[in-house]
Amino acid sequence: MNEEGEIVHALVDAMTQQYGYTLPPCNWNRLAPFWYVAEVEQTIVGAVQICIGWPIGRIELLSVLPGLSHTNTAKVVKALLYHVFAAMARDGTHLACALVADKDNEFTRVLERWGCRFATQGKMLYYDLSLLGG
Repeated sequence: MNEEGEIVHALVDAMTQQYGYTLPPCNWNRLAPFWYVAEVEQTIVGAVQICIGWPIGRIELLSVLPGLSHTNTAKVVKALLYHVFAAMARDGTHLACALVADKDNEFTRVLERWGCRFATQGKMLYYDLSLLGG
């Protein structure tokens, strides 16, 4: 899994660039166990970061290969979320939270159909920790 870091990086960067943000340089060689990927015919088509927590965990940076049909995008999202929710439940997390960008209507529809509810609106902020030096 760790050797797939640059592929996951490209997926996440493509997703964030839709909103005008390019990820700063990061080391993507350590993904396991914090990222799950979806593969079709040995091609990574989706990725999501899982942040286990108690009682609340987070699902972050859900990214799908650009250019997939709406149907295939929904299938990738469902597969990733199924595994993330199962892992969180096994670990004792009671509530899974996710930030979904306004433009991601496909993801939102899938989540709402599964029973997810909106809690609040806001902005995702990034802080490049390399700015701290050392």
